[in-house]
Amino acid sequence: MVTLTRGRRLIGGSPRIGLMFHGESGPFFDPLRRGFAELGYVEGRTLVVESQFAQGRIDRLPALAAELVDLNVDIIVAVGALSAQAAGRVTTKTPIVFSAAIDPVAIGLVESLDRPGSNITGVISADPNQPTKQFELLKQILPKLTRVALLSEEEILPDTHSDRGLNPLERANDTA
Repeated sequence: MVTLTRGRRLIGGSPRIGLMFHGESGPFFDPLRRGFAELGYVEGRTLVVESQFAQGRIDRLPALAAELVDLNVDIIVAVGALSAQAAGRVTTKTPIVFSAAIDPVAIGLVESLDRPGSNITGVISADPNQPTKQFELLKQILPKLTRVALLSEEEILPDTHSDRGLNPLERANDTA
C-alpha cells in the first residue's frame, strides 16, 4: 500500500504518475525515472508513468492536463509554471507537484511558499528576491557601476500580489 498526499491511498495496483511538460520529450525526466528506480519502482511493473508533452504548443496544455486526470493518475508532476497552471485549472483533487516555476505566489499558483493552500505544491527555480540580492552583490563588487543590461524572457508576469505590482526585475531595479 502506498500513501499519497491528502489521504489518498492506492490499494493494490501500481502508482500512476502523470508527467507534464510544455516542451518536447527528451532526457528531462530521466533523473526522476532513475530516482524511482533507486526506490525500487520498475516502470511498467510497479509504477505507471503517463507522459504528456505539448511540443511547445502552450494552447495544448489544458487538454493534456485533462487527459492525465481522465487517466486517473495519482499525482501530476508539472514542469514549469504554465504546465502547473493548466493542471491546476483542470483539477482541485489530484495532487500537483511543480518544478521550474520562478515565482508561484506572484502568478497565483500557490497562496504562499510556506503554505501552498491547495492541491498544488512544488519547488521554485529561483527566489523572487534573487535579482535584488544579485544587484546588491554587483554594487559591492563594482561600486562605480552605473548601468546594467539584463537579458530575460520576453514576458515576465507581473507580481499581482504586491502593492507595487512589480515583477522581480523591477523590484531589483528599485533597490539598485
